Amino acid sequence: MKAIILSTLFVLVSTFSFGQDAKAKAILDKLSAKTKSYSTVYVEFSSKIKSSAVDESSNGTAYMKGKKFFIKSGKYTLISNGIKQWVINSDEKEVYISDYEEDEDAITPDKILSIWEDDFKYKYVGTGTIGGVAIEKVDLYPKDPSDAQFHTIQMAIDTKNNKPKQIIVKSKDGSKMTYTFTKFQGNTEMSDSKFVFNKGNYPGYRIEED
Repeated sequence: MKAIILSTLFVLVSTFSFGQDAKAKAILDKLSAKTKSYSTVYVEFSSKIKSSAVDESSNGTAYMKGKKFFIKSGKYTLISNGIKQWVINSDEKEVYISDYEEDEDAITPDKILSIWEDDFKYKYVGTGTIGGVAIEKVDLYPKDPSDAQFHTIQMAIDTKNNKPKQIIVKSKDGSKMTYTFTKFQGNTEMSDSKFVFNKGNYPGYRIEED
């Protein structure tokens, strides 16, 4: 269940010169400098998950502070303090508690802001607009395709602010996950209590724990 929800929420080749495209690297370096300047990040986003079995869209918000996160999207809320993780299903009124275990292959919330930095080749694709915002597009490909769950991550970067505007993850099973950021704000004040489950906020919910 945890792996499915992490993949949903969120919600990320052949020659050296192709993999290390100079223009793409320059864009990604600017993006890294921007995101690393933030101690916290608050985003508002829309997501679309499409596969042979699923075609779903939802809007969400996310608070991120290092490896801590609080994400709400559709019926799910995902909370982690970096030690414990709480997955809350509002439709079923259920809370699933487990130890937070970082999966090297999964695109976790803390990785989404730096995923391009390790284990990827990249290629500059071109320019465009999303919602009236001018963007530049870069495609990422895993250096070791046999060890990845996806084959391509398409990134769109706001050219004015050097912030991510959209991320599209294309999986090997044919599914496609699109995350479009409608707001991306750094250094927002966040209390650590935001990243811990508060039972009082969910009266009547059934709690299951590993």
